[in-house]
Amino acid sequence: MKKTFRYLTAVLAFLAVGAVMGSCTPNPPADTTDSTTESDTAAVTEEAKMPGGFDFVFKGGAKLENGAIVGTKGAEENVAYCEDIGTTEACIDLTVKLTGTTTGGISFKYKDDEHRYFIGFDKRNQRIRLTCYNGDEIIVVGSYEHPLESNEEIKIRLAFRGSMLKMFVDDWSEDAYPAFDIPIKMYRNKGLLIDLGSGTLQVTDIEVSEYTYKLSSEESYINPIATGADPYILQHEGKYYMYSTNAPTEGYKVYESSDLVKWTDKGFCLRNGDVYGNPTSSQGFWAPEVYFIEGRFYMFYTVHENIGVAVADSPLGPFKKHSEGFLFPDKKAIDANLFIDDDGQTYLYYVISTNGNDIYGAKFDLKTLTVSEETLLISPTANTWEWVGNAGRVAEGPCMLKHNGHYYLTYSANGYPSHDYAVGYAVSSSPLSGFERFEGNPILSKSIAAGVFGPGHHSFMTSAGGELFIVYHRHKSESEVHSRTTCIDRCTFEPQENGPDKLVVHGPTSTPQKRPE
Repeated sequence: MKKTFRYLTAVLAFLAVGAVMGSCTPNPPADTTDSTTESDTAAVTEEAKMPGGFDFVFKGGAKLENGAIVGTKGAEENVAYCEDIGTTEACIDLTVKLTGTTTGGISFKYKDDEHRYFIGFDKRNQRIRLTCYNGDEIIVVGSYEHPLESNEEIKIRLAFRGSMLKMFVDDWSEDAYPAFDIPIKMYRNKGLLIDLGSGTLQVTDIEVSEYTYKLSSEESYINPIATGADPYILQHEGKYYMYSTNAPTEGYKVYESSDLVKWTDKGFCLRNGDVYGNPTSSQGFWAPEVYFIEGRFYMFYTVHENIGVAVADSPLGPFKKHSEGFLFPDKKAIDANLFIDDDGQTYLYYVISTNGNDIYGAKFDLKTLTVSEETLLISPTANTWEWVGNAGRVAEGPCMLKHNGHYYLTYSANGYPSHDYAVGYAVSSSPLSGFERFEGNPILSKSIAAGVFGPGHHSFMTSAGGELFIVYHRHKSESEVHSRTTCIDRCTFEPQENGPDKLVVHGPTSTPQKRPE
């Protein structure tokens, strides 16, 4: 090992989960090899003091060889551990290498082995998985797609401070996004355990340094940022305006911000009476979106399972009905999303409710408020992420993005009261045909570790500094759906060797994040 332990002689910490993790999934990940229990002194075969004064104890076939922690193929177990290494704030950088086909991993474990995190390297499925063991219960915190080739090194950074953990893979530069960013519960005087699997995982380096991700309250924000569901944010003349499902029996309130974090209630921008002669004749105002087109502000909204259009001269309203009727008077339609292509052609994406919810797209004429070339684009598929258990036959909340000549139709699936309400996407080279679902869906879903349930019905917006954000709602808590709250998280497009770039959501988050630029 390099002599980089000199930075801190006792800063590695055991990370464990307590009540913060909530309920757990019943079955462990099938591909982990982390079955080691509390240390058995009779099985200890070797002890070695690492540079910086760390005492690693080796069990079974594990050993220190040529500066690396390695195992012995065929050994019943290959385990190296430090029983007591740390405080609760540090950056730990580990370099690991897989030399065979099986998995191995690293545990930050409580002494009695009942509470620990396990980082599993799964070459068969090309994924790195973070799992929490809470006694006999198990939570798969998340799974991160990453190339894992034989004899190629993988660098992992574990950055922890107090009750927060950031885990990076290969890149922890200033602009890097963590693979996992979650709240945790910390314990003092705990250990680090390295499970070398069947001898095919090696640890070639461990470095320790001070924690470098401190953010002051002025530099950070924490989700949720507001109350409301089905959120949409418009940027106009240096200000941000948020519209959402926030007063469903009365209309819509609008919120104003200069930084996407602190929001001011500016009152109602559309009231029931602005679109109906009798203010008490309707209810169920949902999912508003507002667009600035040729000097005016157009609101597309859902009321009583119909899509209407209202217009105003200010983003604060008041919005008045743009036509006497609805866009689809003969059928139930909700969740309109407007998209204007580079050639000026306007498209509308929306949901038709028949036996469940399906997503349609069509060309749209703003002057006549008519659609043409209506096309069914997405129907939810049973026994996939789109239709989990009894969550319902639901695909809704469409939102269109265009990137590098490709059309990304993003949408939510499962009924919104479900914990499994989530966001995925399909991509095409055409705005109304040929959409293929992304194999890595969903791109935004519940996180038991982060305390986030039912995230979805989203939109996208670009900050003044050019950062792409997803704006979405989540449940109030694990046990309560309403009142839903609004969150924002960063998004990026990642180039792929073959095919269109991959859309990645860096969330859901519930820990401090850098404020939008």
